[in-house]
Amino acid sequence: MFHSNPNEPFLIFQIRRNGAADVFVDAITIFSASQPATSPLIWQVPGGNYRGQGVWARFTDGARFSEMTEAATMPARLSVTPAGLRFLAQRSSAPPLSAHLHVAVTCAPPGWQATQDVPWLQTEIVGSAVRVRANQSGLNNGVYTGSITISAPDAGVAPIVVPVELIVVDQLFSVHLPLINKN
Repeated sequence: MFHSNPNEPFLIFQIRRNGAADVFVDAITIFSASQPATSPLIWQVPGGNYRGQGVWARFTDGARFSEMTEAATMPARLSVTPAGLRFLAQRSSAPPLSAHLHVAVTCAPPGWQATQDVPWLQTEIVGSAVRVRANQSGLNNGVYTGSITISAPDAGVAPIVVPVELIVVDQLFSVHLPLINKN
């Protein structure tokens, strides 16, 4: 039982044996009284002592307890770079090169998704990035806007919307610049 004596801030376990049996202790698990979960959960350690081993929790519906699981000690975070994309395409030519969005989800369950809101955008998840392709086929000259939404539904974080712009023109002209070596 935990006590509130500030001169003795630690729990003391006394293990006794009766007879000739050997007793080996590998680990001791202690749970606090049930408390409502919030996000982020800040657990006040009894006596202000913390041993740096993370927080393990089990959840209850009032009748049953879940298995122990390591609780996230930092709030989940979702980030995407760059913050926007722009494509330039010639109307009757091959689609422009693909671009990549880099996605980071920290302190959250794995799993995220990417969706686009216009038919001229295609997305494909490749590792921790989204390969984005724009296809100008069937589009007239002009500026088209759309967006890609990156979400992590199980993480409890707000989705990130990345604006995308596609500029379609009649003709693109290549410009070659000299390479200057300053060595």
